[in-house]
Amino acid sequence: MRDHALVLSAQLTYSLLRFAAFALLAHLLTKSEMGQVMFALNYTLIFTFLGTLGLDNAYTHFTAQFQLEHSTERLQRLIAHAMWVASIWGTAVSVVGAIICLTGFQLLGFIEVMLFMLSVPFALMHMYGLGISLGMRSLASYTILFIAQPALFIIFLLALNGINKLHILEIAFSFVISYIISALGVFWKITRHIPIIWRDLSLNWEELRNQIKFSAFIYANLISLFLNSRWPILALGWLNQVEQIAYYSLAAPIAEASLQIARSVGLVLLARTSSGQPPSHTSVLVTVLLYIPAIGGLVVLAPWIVPQLFGNDYRATTLLIQILAPGMIPLAAGILYTNMLTGIGHPWCGALAAIASLGAMILASAFLIPRYSALGAAIASGLAYLTYGASAFIFSRKIFPKQL
Repeated sequence: MRDHALVLSAQLTYSLLRFAAFALLAHLLTKSEMGQVMFALNYTLIFTFLGTLGLDNAYTHFTAQFQLEHSTERLQRLIAHAMWVASIWGTAVSVVGAIICLTGFQLLGFIEVMLFMLSVPFALMHMYGLGISLGMRSLASYTILFIAQPALFIIFLLALNGINKLHILEIAFSFVISYIISALGVFWKITRHIPIIWRDLSLNWEELRNQIKFSAFIYANLISLFLNSRWPILALGWLNQVEQIAYYSLAAPIAEASLQIARSVGLVLLARTSSGQPPSHTSVLVTVLLYIPAIGGLVVLAPWIVPQLFGNDYRATTLLIQILAPGMIPLAAGILYTNMLTGIGHPWCGALAAIASLGAMILASAFLIPRYSALGAAIASGLAYLTYGASAFIFSRKIFPKQL
């Protein structure tokens, strides 16, 4: 329970700080400016997740295994790989993302796009480092590092311009700086536990290929699941519906805040099952039961939460939250099941569930978003969440029926 509590505390603090940043921006920016900023942040996150290659979860798995085998040398190489991949691959991904944004969307200028995309390699380093920390079971360090990034984001926002008018360039600058500092902090913490042999930082391509091969299904799972809530932002951006982006971009993280419970429990289940412990149906059942009152409370309180956090201009966000929130229950169950399935060597289950979910999202959004804008996006996301949870449950019944 201590492991669950530590990771959950980090996840919840992260969400609270992110909400504080969004609330600050909502009060300082116009709805159009808010739409631009939320598009930029989410677009950058999309390419960050595309760039992970699923290696953050793979690093958790292999770190746990190498520690079990007391193989310090392999841990050293794994950490070196993480830094190389983050810097080289992350830079390539950021360049591609910037080119696509500048040629396919008309919402941001050149300098703004380049600044936001500059954060991608550092964000990858941050995510890889957190995965390694979790595999080391260095959960106290994990919690500190996880909450550092959004905290710095808010601090830099306030330091740059006080409570006065903010510009998108200043927000982009603070976003980049926060990721640079947190990425450096992550690897400073890790190398205190496992010192790297600095004279031997060459890539071992065979091990890297094995790690990527293991992470391929995890990667498909994470990307497809992540795009379920971000695909509508791209669609709305393509249609140039800036204010609708602001509404949906604020509704989605509020509805998804409860997912921090499932993600924290799921990460611990992944680390434990990767170390040989059996899957735990009790953890899934207890977690899902916690969701029912939490989601019900969110649906009821949404009309009060939105104006308090973001102001009366964003009341249209209320209905979107009430549509998105119930989908968190099957989504949370799906996250727990797929983490356990990955830990026992069946990552393909999560990948197939997520791909089916994304397929449902794309089909539904193609019909709903052009007609109903952000409202259609929320309905499409809800259908995708239901598809994911149902698919993951079916796979879990097939893989370990005796434990369930």
